[in-house]
Amino acid sequence: MDAALRLRVEALIAEASAALDNEDYQAWLDLFHDESAYRIVPLENLRQGLPGSVMLCETKKALSDRIVSLLRANTYNPHSARRITGPPRITASGDPIEAETPYALYQTDVEGVSRLFAVGCYRDTIGSFGGALRFVDRTVVLDSFAIPTLLAKPV
Repeated sequence: MDAALRLRVEALIAEASAALDNEDYQAWLDLFHDESAYRIVPLENLRQGLPGSVMLCETKKALSDRIVSLLRANTYNPHSARRITGPPRITASGDPIEAETPYALYQTDVEGVSRLFAVGCYRDTIGSFGGALRFVDRTVVLDSFAIPTLLAKPV
């Protein structure tokens, strides 16, 4: 993979994290192709070949509905979030591109107490559409099945 394309992949992943950290869900959704999927899966399930997901949106419309529900209907603990990501490891550099990126997700509550919420990796399939890179599939792998509180927002 050439350096320019690698930088574009890194920028897409960074934009996704920033959009979620800033609760700009429309900007986050815009990074997904119209025919895309998003899921959150415990590592244990992946290793055992089990289909169970913590969150599963098999279409961009389902993902959009999940965001609408989050903003209008769900009740959850108020907090801010911050993701720290490592550099992506490109596992396939054709079209589509496949990348795996480690992350740590911290949450800070209204009292200002920060804590580690989740650790794992993003497994992304990324396509080029009209020159723009978009997620075709994003699987969020949770290293632990134990989530400290309600999982309301995308990881």
